[in-house]
Amino acid sequence: GTSAAVWNNGGIFVKVKAWRHGMQLGSDTIQFVDSISSIPTPKVVLFWVDADWNRYFLVLKALEGQTLDRGWRSLSAPRRMQIANTISQFCRMLASSTSELLMTANRDGVLELFLTAFPPDSEP
Repeated sequence: GTSAAVWNNGGIFVKVKAWRHGMQLGSDTIQFVDSISSIPTPKVVLFWVDADWNRYFLVLKALEGQTLDRGWRSLSAPRRMQIANTISQFCRMLASSTSELLMTANRDGVLELFLTAFPPDSEP
């Protein structure tokens, strides 16, 4: 299947996602964002691929602070606007990183199901 799951235990997140040879790993994406920007990212503690099970595992240490889904309602309108502006700046920063080719963050060809043939049902 194409499933994924995330667990949080005391500020450590474990993400398990379907994997297929050639897919961009989440740890590579985080490393890429770190290399081109000052956007805060979680710390990658550990990652590995289990090719036999077609699964990718990523262990992350959470950033300090509270998630917006928990704190948004208690924020003032000016603080909400400030957060929205910060997120907008992050989006502009990421959008400014361009390439002449369609490729992943680690410069591999894009494995995008909408742009390529669909994989067999037994693969993610």
